[in-house]
Amino acid sequence: MGGRTATASPRRPWPTLCAGRTPASGPSLVSHDSHADNFDDFGRAFALAAPLLLTTTGGADRLGAPAKGLAAWDTHTLTRPDGGELTVTAVPAVHGPEDGERDAEGEVNCQVVGFVLAGDGLPSVYISGDNASLRTVTEIARRTPRIDATILHAGAARVPGKFRERPVSLDSVRAAAAAAVRAGPLPDRHPARPRRDHRPGRRSGL
Repeated sequence: MGGRTATASPRRPWPTLCAGRTPASGPSLVSHDSHADNFDDFGRAFALAAPLLLTTTGGADRLGAPAKGLAAWDTHTLTRPDGGELTVTAVPAVHGPEDGERDAEGEVNCQVVGFVLAGDGLPSVYISGDNASLRTVTEIARRTPRIDATILHAGAARVPGKFRERPVSLDSVRAAAAAAVRAGPLPDRHPARPRRDHRPGRRSGL
């Protein structure tokens, strides 16, 4: 975007796709570093070779330089080659059911973030991270002026013996519902209309 290339949560089969390529000119965006299905050894090496890695606050502590930790609603601004700015905003994510057991930090499963990328003259892009919560998607839509494109981490991942086998990422139904959530304030589903008289023989508005 804006002359910057960002890589989100790289993992296999990235070796096939990226063999012989130099690291991204922009940041690596890592939703969380705790699980190998999201961030395997290759993804870790590739992401850490970028000039900047944006991730959770805990992930940045574990990964070290060039990682920078962002809490939900923190922003980081990059200068674009055209002189403009690209703003990366970390947004909330819940890596499991809303009513799942939470740890001492209030996280379900582990600390996770998503991202919104935006800038003047650029589309606004939402990257969900490993989020399973529609409530969280709705909150992001309400607080973000505009979302032009959405990249959802789906797949209905489950952890045996945890959360009663419920998904820790979006399944197909929830992914479709998340994609349908509109950016910005949600419209009134029942806008005011002229009263109608439905009694036989009556005409509306009379």
